[in-house]
Amino acid sequence: MRAKEFVREDADGQQVLDYIHGTHHEPLTKQLQQAVLSHPRWELRSVPLNSLHIPDQEYDDEEQEPEQDPYNRVQAIDPDHAGEYSANFVDRRPIVVDAEGWIIDGNHRAWAAAELLNRHDIKAWVPAKQGMTENFADGRNPQDKGDSKRYGVPTKASVSTLRRVAKQGGRKGQLAHWMANMKAGRAKARKK
Repeated sequence: MRAKEFVREDADGQQVLDYIHGTHHEPLTKQLQQAVLSHPRWELRSVPLNSLHIPDQEYDDEEQEPEQDPYNRVQAIDPDHAGEYSANFVDRRPIVVDAEGWIIDGNHRAWAAAELLNRHDIKAWVPAKQGMTENFADGRNPQDKGDSKRYGVPTKASVSTLRRVAKQGGRKGQLAHWMANMKAGRAKARKK
């Protein structure tokens, strides 16, 4: 199955899971699926490779096997498999990383980018941080509160005065135009 390529820079958990199913050659465990779906929003970013938990290559000696990651996978890279990845392939197929830097999908691509392509960063789907950058619960952005006053729109002016102000253009004109339409609509409603 050919992997989906996103042209967007954000996605929801199900879209990222579908992307992984298109790129991953083995079925994902329920734990990995839950790790993806537990984040409602994902962002495509350039992530420093040194901030990721990239597994080492495979070893013949079992005592040298790397430890398991938080998703109970034994992590090891097959250098021959990773060597098949071109720079173009690595660039077109972002990896998927959890909030702690553990790679959910794309260990070989990350290893190839670091070890074979000498890259310092890689494109990755990471969980979007929820917080202060989001809208307030009332649906307004903090920077939009008081726009009319900040731009000097006369809020108590008549519709004709607001239409004149609207002709000035810019943000002040937009606000005056909107306010004039609201006042005109209210006036029509009162006449009925």
